[in-house]
Amino acid sequence: EFEAREPGREELLEKWETGWKPLFKTLDSLSDEDLERSVLIRGYPLSVASALQRSLGHVSYHVGQMVYLGKMFLGKDWEYLSTPPGGSLQFYPSPPTGSLWMKP
Repeated sequence: EFEAREPGREELLEKWETGWKPLFKTLDSLSDEDLERSVLIRGYPLSVASALQRSLGHVSYHVGQMVYLGKMFLGKDWEYLSTPPGGSLQFYPSPPTGSLWMKP
């Protein structure tokens, strides 16, 4: 039913950017009053700001799926998007004493 093809990186990035443009254009046009307006999502009223937060969480979930698939397909050739596993000390070798996230 669908022709199998493997788009290149440039084509994928172009489609990614093209897909986001309408959202950013709409966001730029919203006023503070617009963000307080109510919209219905699946029959439930939400402020526009809350609806945007809900959508951001949803998009983040799908980005996580893409990252997972990328890691699965590339295996050891995967390039981490941030600090790789075990690399925290290299990123921040001397955390300040008394830090809340690490005991001295």
